[in-house]
Amino acid sequence: MSKVGIFIQVHGEPSLREAELPEAATLGELHTALASLGIKIDAETLRTRPSTSCSSASPASARPATRRCISSFTGTTAPCASISCRRSGSRAEMNAPIPPDRLLLQQDLAAAEFRCGEAEGRWRHVASNWPHVIIAVAAPARSNAPSEFGFRFQCSGYRQNPVTAQPWDMERNTPLPRNRWPTGPVHISAVFRPDWKNGECLYLPCDRMSIEGHTDWPAKYPSRLWQPARGIICYLEQIYELLHHSDYSGVVGA
Repeated sequence: MSKVGIFIQVHGEPSLREAELPEAATLGELHTALASLGIKIDAETLRTRPSTSCSSASPASARPATRRCISSFTGTTAPCASISCRRSGSRAEMNAPIPPDRLLLQQDLAAAEFRCGEAEGRWRHVASNWPHVIIAVAAPARSNAPSEFGFRFQCSGYRQNPVTAQPWDMERNTPLPRNRWPTGPVHISAVFRPDWKNGECLYLPCDRMSIEGHTDWPAKYPSRLWQPARGIICYLEQIYELLHHSDYSGVVGA
């Protein structure tokens, strides 16, 4: 029987805990697995959150389903815990060690600050294929422009090393065509530059590729630099801020 690996982040703890369950696990089995890790959650809490199930059923949503499910609980031992589930075909895969940078990214994608942005509609996690993660960032309505833009982040060396973000076609899973990049008369066109580094990154101080060679940027734009303590959130916030700036006019080819 295939297994589902669950990563549990107890709020207030920096690291993740891990367990595994049958693919069609019941809430009772989930409760037992959490208890074995010292996370005690009363049965009533579980019963009132049926979406915690890690089965392969897709939720009723206009957005495409992903392989990640997250729930929050109020417990007697852990004040709040988040559970991130991934499917695995074998125990050997489940037991394979996870690189620290990948584990840190998984932790940040399950953290309250990232989930808060999802709940508020600012961004959403689309897919992960280490060392890449695809995240869609919401954009305001403009003529012939989408309601969100996809970005593929290269995250090797996370969080110590900055990530780099490439505008991404989420339907075709390819780089976003240049005529569909965000644009604007001043600020937006200065950051979203298809001609810069072959369109593989954004022209931002927090970007791994763009910071190279710009020795003056740390002094000129200290608030725009990569912040290891905040991770991918500091980059997402800058993209969201730019797309919601009055300078944003839509896409290049509109």
